[in-house]
Amino acid sequence: VDSDDEDVVITKEEHDARRRMERRMRRERKRQRSSSELPSPTSMIEMTPLGKYQRRRRRFPGGRAIDMSDSWIPSGNRRRPRAVRANEERVRRERMRNEEYARQRREALAASGESKPLSIQIVALFLIMGMGSGWVMNSALFIQLPWFQRSQPEGLKFASRLTIAGILALPTIIPLYSMIRGVAPLLLPHRRVVSGLLILELALALAAAVVWPVTIGGLSICTYAVGFFASAVGHLQTVVVLPWLAKEYNPRLISVVMTGSNLGNLITALLGLVQGPGDERRFNPTGFFLIIAVVLVFPVLAFRRIKRSSSGIRPDRNVGWRAGE
Repeated sequence: VDSDDEDVVITKEEHDARRRMERRMRRERKRQRSSSELPSPTSMIEMTPLGKYQRRRRRFPGGRAIDMSDSWIPSGNRRRPRAVRANEERVRRERMRNEEYARQRREALAASGESKPLSIQIVALFLIMGMGSGWVMNSALFIQLPWFQRSQPEGLKFASRLTIAGILALPTIIPLYSMIRGVAPLLLPHRRVVSGLLILELALALAAAVVWPVTIGGLSICTYAVGFFASAVGHLQTVVVLPWLAKEYNPRLISVVMTGSNLGNLITALLGLVQGPGDERRFNPTGFFLIIAVVLVFPVLAFRRIKRSSSGIRPDRNVGWRAGE
């Protein structure tokens, strides 16, 4: 330690003692300054709009936790961060949208009858009806190809020409559908068109049993005509039968009808395996088409039963629905 007169020599113990004394003095001065900066109890009293208070413990410099016994911190003045409030608002709006969607979905299900269980009887009727409104006759003609290629004058060309006859039916679907919807909506409502398709499929099976051996100028014109109309019935199933089901009946019956359509194709294929048109030839195409005609009688009867029954009908089927729509 330097002085004005002389150098004073102190020991290490005295130096350490002086340092400890200085540190204590600095802490004491710091504590005094902190105590002098404390706010007055009356300046920290604030009232919320609802008159509620909240007690708070505050930690001041120096490490002392002071219980503000006379100070009250209003809870209403404490605002949450803007990001938190925005996130809560977003969650609230999302929840409201979900609730509104669920409500509309429940109303739609109740209006369409989709929430109600389907009876076994109505499922069986629509399953059988689906067998006659699809591609049964078209499949039956192609199953007989091995027989026709040997018996008809076209030979191996018969398959390609039968395919072309079916393709030619596709462009006629657009004017037919336009006529059903616009030109004659009162004369050709969907119900009558569906009934006509079922009867036409049955008539094609009976016609094929009779006219398949008939040729004109070396061509099986009658068989090609049967293939043309059979393909038209298959295409009209998509544009007439399915929309009619969706408008008039429980939408779940659409899958039932499509299952029935595939079931009809399965029965036709199994019957072709039993016949063996290529090698065994247990019975001729006449017998084959007559059996198919017997199978197609049941869809016509099922449809007549469906028209007399009210099972599966949509409760709101008259809302926005006219005869041709």
